[in-house]
Amino acid sequence: MQLKTDMVESFSHRSIAEEPIDTVGLPFDDDFFRELIPVVIEHIPGARNGSLVSLGKNHGRSYELQESLTEDETGRDRSSWTDQYGNVFTTLTTKGNNFSKAEIWKSDTAPSGFIPYGLQEGDALLRVMRASRLMREAGVDAEWIVRVEEPKQLHYEGDFIEPEEYTHRLISGSLGRTALSGVKICDICREYNLL
Repeated sequence: MQLKTDMVESFSHRSIAEEPIDTVGLPFDDDFFRELIPVVIEHIPGARNGSLVSLGKNHGRSYELQESLTEDETGRDRSSWTDQYGNVFTTLTTKGNNFSKAEIWKSDTAPSGFIPYGLQEGDALLRVMRASRLMREAGVDAEWIVRVEEPKQLHYEGDFIEPEEYTHRLISGSLGRTALSGVKICDICREYNLL
């Protein structure tokens, strides 16, 4: 089966909270996946298309990039590369680009208190970048964030909409579903810190 994907314009972030995103050693152009990113509209665990492959049912927001990574336009080998600390990498994985299901869950572990299905919550990125750098400096195998792209639009029930509208619809839908289950709206608002 094939993943259903689309391309979405994005804002490029070259730093998070004034901490630069480390790309030293990455054998790709600086424009690689800048301002236009692939997003998954229909997620099927283990499925693929021409550029992305799902890593399975437990990786709902991660996709391995299947583009030809063996050599660049000059013939330079890029089947493996190292970061500035000598750690070897052979795969590029996208994270947070699963737009297939518009849902949000309350979470005690997420910094924001919520987890949006298939997306990467922005307030966790700085923590992950810093932890990754410390582990890679020590030679520990860790993910290496080399791009942070913020989509200009998100997919909701068949349409691409602005992020603010997406958030509004998610919260409205969550409040509506909870209210239908018999919970009072004031209880919902207190739970989501809306009062």
